[in-house]
Amino acid sequence: MSKSENQKLFAERRKELVDRQLSNSEALDKAVLTLSSSGLAISISFIRYIIDLESAIKTNLLFTSWALFALAIICTITSYLIGQKAIEKSIDISYKYYIEDDDRYENVIPLSSRINDKINLLSSVFFIMAVVSVVSFVAINLNKQENAMSKEKSNSTFTADSATIPKMQKKSAAIPKQQPKTKPKTESTDKEK
Repeated sequence: MSKSENQKLFAERRKELVDRQLSNSEALDKAVLTLSSSGLAISISFIRYIIDLESAIKTNLLFTSWALFALAIICTITSYLIGQKAIEKSIDISYKYYIEDDDRYENVIPLSSRINDKINLLSSVFFIMAVVSVVSFVAINLNKQENAMSKEKSNSTFTADSATIPKMQKKSAAIPKQQPKTKPKTESTDKEK
């Protein structure tokens, strides 16, 4: 194959891969935004139905998860805004390279594009940490509740399930004692008299 054919194949392959990368990035952004928003809303709204918050331990894990969900949402929205700037900059760079024939712009990547990549990574990390935090909080407190319930059950089971043996009543003084039985008189004793 000639060099021009190789360049053409490379350009087609690169375009295909860039399109896939863009599609994956968009899907990731949507997933992180949707799941973070849902995770934040659900954990704030329904956590009290799962865990008794007044007796809960390690509540800092719950508050940390809320902060991490919020950070993931903020990072994702910020990445949309910075991504728009990166696209505008890339269009300018492409124009200078292709139209103005300025070879200095051949390998230039806009700073906003590099920043956007870091923010996307951060949003994913924040989301994962938020999920780990909320799951840890629930697991610790459910385990604590199960232990408390099993202790309660084991203590009350013995006393509640066992029957008490009634004490014997004292003898009543009003009940007369039995009189010994009188012997019947026999004939021989009657004749002797």
